Amino acid sequence: MGFFIKKLKKLDIVSYPEFFQFIVRKTIMIYQLTFLFLKKKLKRLMQLITNTNASLNAYSMVDDEKQSELLFYIGLTYFKARNFKKAQKYFNEIILVP
Repeated sequence: MGFFIKKLKKLDIVSYPEFFQFIVRKTIMIYQLTFLFLKKKLKRLMQLITNTNASLNAYSMVDDEKQSELLFYIGLTYFKARNFKKAQKYFNEIILVP
């Protein structure tokens, strides 16, 4: 998984369009969240979510599937951390997508 993430990070350069960069960043975050979740590293998951929370909704409509997957893993992390209110918030964002 680390190899794939490193390759994706090479695509996050300013010469590509901004929406493409956000898709790459979201894909990287999805794979990082998946990897950390499977390794049961809850503290690292929470740090990753906190550090990148500002860019979560940028270009959210470019790729609904990626956005939903990202929100799912964030919700799942909060659920695992027993923060049910925040987990519900992220799950609702997936369900209530127009």
